[in-house]
Amino acid sequence: MIFVVTEHKDNKFKPITSELLVFAQRMSRDFGQPITAVVLGSNITTLADELKTKKIDRVITADHESLRDYSPDPYVEILQAIIGQEKPFAVLIGHTTQGMDFAPRLAVRLRRPLIAGCVEYENQAGKLILTRQIFNAKMNMRTSPKGEAPYLATASPGAFPGDEVEVGPGDPDAAVRF
Repeated sequence: MIFVVTEHKDNKFKPITSELLVFAQRMSRDFGQPITAVVLGSNITTLADELKTKKIDRVITADHESLRDYSPDPYVEILQAIIGQEKPFAVLIGHTTQGMDFAPRLAVRLRRPLIAGCVEYENQAGKLILTRQIFNAKMNMRTSPKGEAPYLATASPGAFPGDEVEVGPGDPDAAVRF
C-alpha cells in the first residue's frame, strides 16, 4: 500500500496533494500496490469526499480537534498509529514547509529512512530507487532506502505534474475513519 499524506488549508487541498497522487499512481502501477490517501484535520468530510473521485483505493481520515490547526506533534502521533496499523510500503509526503516539519520527526519515531526532495523513482527488480536533487539541483542522486518498509519520501513541488492525476469511479465505501 502507498500512503499519500494530503495537505490542505481552508478546506481546500494544496497543489502538492495532486502531485503526490500522481507520484502514488505511477508507483502503484509499477509496484502493484494500492493507494490510500490520508487526510488529517478537523471537519474534513468534504475533503475526503473530494478524494473519492480520484483513482485511489481508499481514504483514511483522522478528524480530531487536536488537528484543527497544524502542529507537528499530533500529526506524528496519529500518523505513527495509522502506519503501525496499516503497514504501508511507502509513505509520500510533500516537500513543503509543513511536510519537512513533521516528516523527519515521523521518520525518527518509526526508525525508518526518509528520502527528502524526490523528483523521480524507479522499480529496479522490485526494489525502490528514489532520485533526489542535490547541490542546488545541479546534480541528481539515486538512492535506495535500506531496511524494511515503510519507506518515507518527500516529493519536491513540481516534480510530478498535478494535472495528470487520474480520476476514477469513486467508491463511497472507501473512506475509513481513524
